[in-house]
Amino acid sequence: MKARFAPALLCVCMLSGCYLNGRLYPVQGPASAQTPPPIYAARISGGFRSGTFTATLQNGEHCTGRWAQVSTKPTSHQTSNPTLSPADISKAWDTVYGPGFYTAHVLGAPIHIHGVVNGDKGTVLQVDAYRNPGAGEDALESRKGIAFDTNTNIYKLIF
Repeated sequence: MKARFAPALLCVCMLSGCYLNGRLYPVQGPASAQTPPPIYAARISGGFRSGTFTATLQNGEHCTGRWAQVSTKPTSHQTSNPTLSPADISKAWDTVYGPGFYTAHVLGAPIHIHGVVNGDKGTVLQVDAYRNPGAGEDALESRKGIAFDTNTNIYKLIF
């Protein structure tokens, strides 16, 4: 009985502006070389097509910005965005989850989001995440994400 109401509850939660707390774990770059590596707090909020992403990075740098759903059909608007580099995004996914992961799982996913998040100390963080509806309700398996910043750090995003 509970399983039938889970999708409806998820839809109501998303429409009402709920949020998901997350963590950014450095995988590559200067932050990952620290002992122990830091773990940064993150939060995603919004509805079906867009919302906000916030994170607090090293030295208390507060980052905030917007995310939007990535179209499964590329448009000229998407390719003209100078911050969005498909090669960098693919490399970050493959660095975190293994070779070929981006092409096999993320590219063309029906629920795929991307955002550019600006820090109050100059860092620019790009965030990319997707939801695999075939993975069930387990958050670790159904939602995966990555981020990378202008300081050459690549992060695993866990919700």
